[in-house]
Amino acid sequence: MFETLRPMPMRPKRRWLTLSFSAAAHVAVLVVIVSIGLFAHAEQAAPTSIPAFVMPANTPPPAPAGQPHPSLSRPTPVAPTPMASPVQPLTLTNPDTITMDAPPPPSASLPVSAGVANGVPGGVVGGTGSAAAFGPPPPAAPVRIGGGLQAPALVKKVAPVYPPLAKAARIPGSVVVEAQVARTGEVESVHVVKSDGQFDEAAVNAVRQWRYKPLLLNGEPTPFILDVTVSFTTG
Repeated sequence: MFETLRPMPMRPKRRWLTLSFSAAAHVAVLVVIVSIGLFAHAEQAAPTSIPAFVMPANTPPPAPAGQPHPSLSRPTPVAPTPMASPVQPLTLTNPDTITMDAPPPPSASLPVSAGVANGVPGGVVGGTGSAAAFGPPPPAAPVRIGGGLQAPALVKKVAPVYPPLAKAARIPGSVVVEAQVARTGEVESVHVVKSDGQFDEAAVNAVRQWRYKPLLLNGEPTPFILDVTVSFTTG
């Protein structure tokens, strides 16, 4: 029975394909392994950064061996910096040793007069002007009556004297005068503002005798100026 069995011959073509495929697979695996190893080695060997050294444009060439560098043998001169003047220290004197200078003697050209009561020995004749602040205050400037400011009450009024010629002719008239009144209410000065000829003197003489109550501003008597009309009638 065994004699009748014969081994089947292998086809040469299938065997060659199998060997070619196996060889190609081995070569591919080997190439992959070698490539991975080379890539890893290149990453480890590559430097992270390469320092760059740039030579300055004006840097002189290195000196030969045994000779000093030219830049070290001839240093660049530097201008000296001006120094500020030193601060003089303050010297404090002992307060116990302070002496007062004696007042200068009075000048021979100034007349010497006798002293007065309540004076100061050695004072200056005529004063130095420092006592002016203790004197009476300067007079306040007079204010003009008008607008919201009314004149105080007239406590004394003198009628003007009618000129005889105008009275005989029965001629009426009026004169406007400006009167300046003092703090006390007395009329200090009068001058004519609007003239009517023959009645001026009579009007001025009458207003000079008038008297007002003092004008108080902020509680202080204040002089004032006002216009007054003096009328002359025959009726």
